[in-house]
Amino acid sequence: MARLLIVEDNHELASLMVAAAQSRGHSAQAVHTGEEALVLLRPRAYDAAVVDLLLPDMRGSELLTALIPHGIPAIAISGVFKGDKLAREATSVYGARDFFSKPFKLDDLLDALEQKCGLPRTIAPPPPPPEAQEEEESILELMELLPEDEDKGEPPPERPKESLLPAAALSPPPPPREVTDNEVTQPHATALPPDAFLPEEEEEEQSSHRVALPTLGPDEALLAELAEAASSTQGEPQSPAASEPPVASASPEPAAAPEPTSAPEPESAPEPEPAPAEPEVLPFGEREKVWAKQKGQEAPAPARAGRRALPEWTLEGEIKEATIPRLLNAYYETRHHGELKLKQGQVLKVVYFEAGQPVYAASNLANERFARFCARRGLLSDSDLQAVAALSKEEGVRTGEAMMRLGLLDADKRRQLVEEQVKEIIWSTFAWSSGGYGFSSMRLQRTGLVKLSIFPGDLILEGVLKLETLVSLRQKMPRPRRLSPTAAPPYALHELKLTGPQAMLLAYADGSKTVEDLLTLTDLSERETLATLHGLELMGILQERREESSSKRRISFGL
Repeated sequence: MARLLIVEDNHELASLMVAAAQSRGHSAQAVHTGEEALVLLRPRAYDAAVVDLLLPDMRGSELLTALIPHGIPAIAISGVFKGDKLAREATSVYGARDFFSKPFKLDDLLDALEQKCGLPRTIAPPPPPPEAQEEEESILELMELLPEDEDKGEPPPERPKESLLPAAALSPPPPPREVTDNEVTQPHATALPPDAFLPEEEEEEQSSHRVALPTLGPDEALLAELAEAASSTQGEPQSPAASEPPVASASPEPAAAPEPTSAPEPESAPEPEPAPAEPEVLPFGEREKVWAKQKGQEAPAPARAGRRALPEWTLEGEIKEATIPRLLNAYYETRHHGELKLKQGQVLKVVYFEAGQPVYAASNLANERFARFCARRGLLSDSDLQAVAALSKEEGVRTGEAMMRLGLLDADKRRQLVEEQVKEIIWSTFAWSSGGYGFSSMRLQRTGLVKLSIFPGDLILEGVLKLETLVSLRQKMPRPRRLSPTAAPPYALHELKLTGPQAMLLAYADGSKTVEDLLTLTDLSERETLATLHGLELMGILQERREESSSKRRISFGL
């Protein structure tokens, strides 16, 4: 195991490099300024170092020179200084063992670090078998991703239950809509329903002691889960049709429902007579959990069949504002692969990368499953959902495959919907300002999946244009701000899909004009202008110019 020092001012990129080095068995530490690195230097403190040549407080060449007396070999990297001439200067003048210009393949950088700095080469462990991946990821239960734990349960209960519910509670949720130019509602509005960010574990826990059923919302699948839980706790498993009568027969007698504070223990029932009537949202077998909570006892919730506990994730960094887009930039800049794990409270999401581009995403939120995503788009009726669930369970296939066999989708439409679903999962994390993130070198190895290749630059800009409201954009892009091009953007301009007005707006943003000036120069609407500028800033194309430079020279993308 080697001790590595990573000197890189991009925090997300540095975290990714540290995680990749640790996956090879090395010990790595990241610092973000030259001064921080100099404080740590002492003879043989590290076995090797990676140094960015453009640091916020000093030239990386000065740090390379300082490493030589301490016997620490280093590799230089840079997104600004490029070309054979600068590479020869870094190696022959400043003592670097090798030079990599951004973007680079992170695996190639680590290979060169081990080879040219004399580090012990580590043999990467073989990838875990597919069943091991299922064990870790089954908690996410994304129907299109997890063949073993996808939502293949019984179809939702029949419509006779409508008599127990208000009509509004059973009406389908409205289809998602894009934010319009004149939208001035609260910021961070998304196309998902308000309860979409509640994991199913939390939904079940809350539903177990609710009395007012309308608070459950329109998700009929939750009724099926309650019926399943009731049947599993009362003995032999029952079909959904068979499990309905007890619930329906219990509802006419609400006055006989036991009070939680005075009810006897479940074991004290003198005879196996039918239990007293329960409110329709409290399955009889779950009453002990509710009463235990009323008595101040923390009784664990009964586990539903097929449900596992949340996995223990090792998180390398803290999520702050705009962290997720910068992590996408870091993956693309290093052309890296593996998993990006995101956690906020009980919400877990995973984004899979190949060659720096997202190829899949998963979530443990019920509303982000593929079937429910299609239902929100108006592509599946209630009867279609029941047919898909039945075929998926009977044949043991994924939901998307079941929909294709029923003629509801073709292969092209399925791929399009999966891509839109993956984008929604990733976009929903853009507004996160708390939580944690971690990395894994595990690659997606499942067969039969719809693998994508989504360019992260377009993904970021499209997400901002679709989801950000005008109120939020005005807060993030105040009129006095000045934006100028970054010295080392993670994306080349020819890779971006910009419209003519967007490209002209980028050319105008040279640091000499305020946001207010740019609004008067462009043909775009105010919201489109602010969203484009904010998206380009999240992509690392533009940055805020905080003070006027004494030099008359300036960087520009065209004008």
